[in-house]
Order: sequence, then structure tokens, then C-alpha cells
Amino acid sequence: MALCLAAALLAGCQPPEGARRERTAAEPPAQALQRSLDSDSSASLGLADYLDRLGEAARDRGVALHTLPTAAAAELIVLLLDPIALHPRLLVRKKKTALRAASAMRDQPRLELLVGSGFVSLVEALQPLGLLQIDGEMRNPIEEHGYTRILGLRDGRFQILHRREWTSGRFEAALQAGPGVIERGLLDISTRELQRTRYFRSFVATCGDRIAIGASLVPMNLRTLGERFLDLNDSQGLGCDELVNLAGDREAILAIRLGDAVLYHGDPSRKQAVLVGFERVPIPPEGPGDGG
Repeated sequence: MALCLAAALLAGCQPPEGARRERTAAEPPAQALQRSLDSDSSASLGLADYLDRLGEAARDRGVALHTLPTAAAAELIVLLLDPIALHPRLLVRKKKTALRAASAMRDQPRLELLVGSGFVSLVEALQPLGLLQIDGEMRNPIEEHGYTRILGLRDGRFQILHRREWTSGRFEAALQAGPGVIERGLLDISTRELQRTRYFRSFVATCGDRIAIGASLVPMNLRTLGERFLDLNDSQGLGCDELVNLAGDREAILAIRLGDAVLYHGDPSRKQAVLVGFERVPIPPEGPGDGG
């Protein structure tokens, strides 16, 4: 099944309740994120050019582009993909090596997409906040307060569930995130959230056998993100039932390959604790008697 991309048009969003972010009073919420065709900030793209390149990346991969009709400019990017064609995985930094979107895309040529990032501690900027499990190994314990959702990976499929449902051994890899913006197909964010600060957002959603990932092009409230995503979900028949917030502020990043280059929204040189990646599944060589 081919990768499907939806670029929706939106407005608004904000951080989860009880969250502690990698941010200080001297570093207010970002009002703009870098957009570039490679990891060099000198190659910055305007919004119109970025969206044109995004459409080009979609066409190059046989990706269908969906937009949500609105009077505003495009404010949200949503990519709907088949995890059989693009295998999901969680990326974490190795010892003594920083995890950056640019270096991950450069050093791992099978990676086609990246979105992130995971939440981190205010005290230790690259210490994951909450559960982190990689290849069955617990890297960080579950946090009982704050982020309410678990993004779990098993047999090449993501599942989103409440942290109280998590049990050891249930997933091969897992990341604590939140809040759950959409749960069981319904919006699950109070209108009170609209009074909070808007941030850039990235997210993952489960849509039957497919996965949706995305990032906002403008700072948004989570309530608005959920409302617009449901509009897109209903109008395009995406079949998404769960959506969890991955990150906000300056950590939001989305990367997709475009020819020999990589198209970025967000700072690809920024150090990350966790990224959600999707890699191309190699086609096995034909054996004797295969191929008719």
C-alpha cells in the first residue's frame, strides 16, 4: 500500500497538562521553525516553496496529497502511510553520540521519514521524560504523572494506549507521550486548553492498518489540532481513531527525503532524545524459480 500524505490547513495548539519541558524563561515558545531542503540553515525555504517541495516529494513516491479546504493558509502537515512499506522504529541517541535528525537521515540511508521528538527533562535536557523502551530493554521507567499515553511498537505496528494499560513485555519498543488528543475516534481535549500557550506540534496517530504522522506549520493549541484533524479524518475517510501529541515548542521536527536531499520542517541540527522514524523495507532478491 502506498504512502499517503495529507497536508491540512489549520489554526491553534498547546502543551500537555503537568508537562515539564526543555525550556527556560530565556527561551520562549518558538514563533517560527526553520524549513530547509538540507541540514544547512542557509538553505531556508519560504512556506510556499516548502509546500511545493513537499508535493514533489509526495509525487516522487506515489504519495496522494490531501488538503482540508479552509480560508487560511496551510497550517498542518499530515502524512498517512502504510507501515508494511515504511517500517516504523524508535531512534535514540547512542552513548557519547548526539541524536540529530540531520545525522540520522545522513547516516541511515534507508530512513525515509522522521518525526519528533520525545519529551525530555527540564533538568537534564536529553534525559527522556517517562517510559522509554528500545528492543525490549527499559531505558527509562514509566512516569506516573504528566504524560498519559504510551506509543508502543510491536510486529511493525504502532499502538496508542493509556499509561495505566501498559505492562512489561507488551511492546518491543515504547515511548511515553501525551496527552491523547483523540481517543477512540473522539476529541479528548478540554476547551480550557485553548487558554494555554500555543506551540509547534508533532504527533502520531493510528488509522486502522495505517499510521499518520504530522507537524504543525504554526504554533497551535492541542484542542484546535484535534478539531482540524478530525475534520480531515472525516472528510478524507482516513479512519484514524487515536492521536497522541509527541512534542511542542522547538523540538517539533518533520523530515522526508526528496531525491538525493532531505526536506525538513524544524531544526535538523538540534539534539534530540527520541525520534520516530520510518525506513524503507528492502525488496528481497528473487530466488531460483521466483518471478514466473
